[in-house]
Amino acid sequence: MDAALAGTERNRLGWLGVISARDLAHLAAAGIAPQSAEVMVRPGLLYGPKAGRHRDDGNALADAQWRELPSLWRQAVALVLDLKSGKPL
Repeated sequence: MDAALAGTERNRLGWLGVISARDLAHLAAAGIAPQSAEVMVRPGLLYGPKAGRHRDDGNALADAQWRELPSLWRQAVALVLDLKSGKPL
């Protein structure tokens, strides 16, 4: 996480968590089949041009919030998906 936030890690995906078996069943019932139950985060979301635009617009997560995401994922009470991409939001 620190390397991605500093911009020194730009290629390796970061592991956020997994989609629960219950949520996978709901997704299957809706015709959505993720490639994996793993949820990964691209370093470019934390550092880089797109991350910079979000910071400039005032809608970026703070570094501390990025660090908390794995813990927050484990506490989630709902899975929200982008229906176009099938990716969790």
